[in-house]
Amino acid sequence: MRRLLLAAMLACALPACASLPSSAATSYTADPTFAGPVPMAAGDDARDEGASAFDVGHAILMYLPNRFLDLFDMVRAGVNVGPGIGAQVKFTDAGQAEYMTRISAGAGFQSFRHLPAYAGAETVVALGPADAGGTAGSGWYQSRTDLRVEVHPAIAGAHVAVDPIEIADFIFGFFLLDMRSDDY
Repeated sequence: MRRLLLAAMLACALPACASLPSSAATSYTADPTFAGPVPMAAGDDARDEGASAFDVGHAILMYLPNRFLDLFDMVRAGVNVGPGIGAQVKFTDAGQAEYMTRISAGAGFQSFRHLPAYAGAETVVALGPADAGGTAGSGWYQSRTDLRVEVHPAIAGAHVAVDPIEIADFIFGFFLLDMRSDDY
């Protein structure tokens, strides 16, 4: 039981440690003329190779969880309930056509990285490329590379989005290539 708990704690702590800046991971050695630790310069000790061993260990430890998350990043869908009318068709940020006005709440699967619920009022009209800050569209998560369709004909609506870059990220992830830079 203790080993399982320790492994779980390490799995949670390793992603946080990997994001530390290199200046935060200063190594020390004892100086015989000084009672305290002295910072070592890079390359002074074989322990500097430990960082690459840590990266390899981290990649091995997080390999399966990252493939699992990448698998569920590819397709998102959801439903909204509330009065409204509109539709959206989006072919990445290069082109979209949308008219949507509604007051609704919804639930759906938006990958494990984004909230599965949405509530709000919106009125959106968009045609052509999306602005630099993202899409003009709904409160649901939208990737800049989504192929997306959403309709809200009266009291209920639904959307589905497929992200081709996430599909490639999933496939190339098996070879440790992270196209989205979303691996932990």
